[in-house]
Amino acid sequence: LYRYDPRRAEKGENPFQLDFKKLKGSVVDFLEGENRFSVLDRQNPEVAKQLHAELQVEVEKRHAEHVRMAMSDKQLWKELNKTYGKKK
Repeated sequence: LYRYDPRRAEKGENPFQLDFKKLKGSVVDFLEGENRFSVLDRQNPEVAKQLHAELQVEVEKRHAEHVRMAMSDKQLWKELNKTYGKKK
């Protein structure tokens, strides 16, 4: 979950707030609990497995984007330096 409050930008704060910094569970865990998605598992398990893997990658990618959006400029700078190293 996330929230966006443009009034925070007026105060010099990041208007985008992410409520969960880490994902809980996997996409497969969620989908297994939903009856409407279990039909694909029963009818074509190989296709279901491939689609679940692709969806998991997309969910993780989008969550990483949201985490970056919620960071302050200083936090983002630190994260980029940690990931890519400081340039001279």
